[in-house]
Amino acid sequence: RLLQDVAREALGDQIPLAVISGPTFAKELAAGLPTAISLASTDQTFADDLQQLLHCGKSFRVYSNPDFIGVQLGGAVKNVIAIGAGMSDGIGFGANARTALITRGLAEMSRLGAALGADPATFMGMAGLG
Repeated sequence: RLLQDVAREALGDQIPLAVISGPTFAKELAAGLPTAISLASTDQTFADDLQQLLHCGKSFRVYSNPDFIGVQLGGAVKNVIAIGAGMSDGIGFGANARTALITRGLAEMSRLGAALGADPATFMGMAGLG
């Protein structure tokens, strides 16, 4: 089940849903460092409104993405890959192993996404590589 399934059960079908994904470390956001995210919604007008609302000058950029499933999935799976990459570093496996883990993880994310109806290209952006 995806986040949209849980949200629909709780909120019903009348409320538009939106998700964001991207490299958003709280400490960097608080410091005003440049940050970019992907935003997807079940309703394009809602997505456009949120994009305008969240966009904060030069430090916070919001990219709209029509792939609602891909942004949800990428936001979850990229974090699992990042944890694995950190574990690989902690064990001392080196840059080659970390890079292999990330690239193979991205390939798996793309295949899973395609099977669930996502656009694999979404994972090359903020929602996946981000």
